[in-house]
Amino acid sequence: MPNRYECWPAARSRQALYLPIGRDELLRRLPTATNEDVNALTVSPEALDDFFARFDAPADDEDVIIYPAIWASS
Repeated sequence: MPNRYECWPAARSRQALYLPIGRDELLRRLPTATNEDVNALTVSPEALDDFFARFDAPADDEDVIIYPAIWASS
């Protein structure tokens, strides 16, 4: 067993997941997410627009699992 200052090597590698959900769907979900969790960060429509303006979807050559858009509408 390692002492307090040692770390065990990770058993798994990290994997990025991309869930392609459109702006309109996220706007629809915002009130529900904010009301269900008292610790949720409040996101305004303007903040969401700012995020979408700066966000770049993963490129084809990046090691990312992309979930199909069908999942995003459920």
